[in-house]
Amino acid sequence: DYSKVAIIQRSRISVMDKNFNYLNSQKICKTPFSCFFDQNGVLVFCNSTHVRYIFDDGTTGIFLCLEFPINMITIMGSEVIYIDDLGAVKSLKINLVEYNLKLNALKGKESNVKKILELGEIIGQS
Repeated sequence: DYSKVAIIQRSRISVMDKNFNYLNSQKICKTPFSCFFDQNGVLVFCNSTHVRYIFDDGTTGIFLCLEFPINMITIMGSEVIYIDDLGAVKSLKINLVEYNLKLNALKGKESNVKKILELGEIIGQS
């Protein structure tokens, strides 16, 4: 909806509103290859090793560890759609559980957070 912009630098990503007011700024280790705002307004980006996301409040996470660099186009359902080095459109499966948990928590949707936790699908130290 063109309400936000991401300024990508070598070691920092800054997210601003359409009036260039800072929403957050994150130090990053590796320069992103591609990025976009998803349907929830969350910045999704990939570097040579990960597909990551940043919420407006600065909360971050990782969708996927990559075995090879990709040129990401979008996320459809639970798949990252990308273009490979030969120009073919391909997809990779991602786990959205942690992302959905954080998204619902930030939106104050306690019943959805409770449902996600009850399913016991959280991996790692989320």
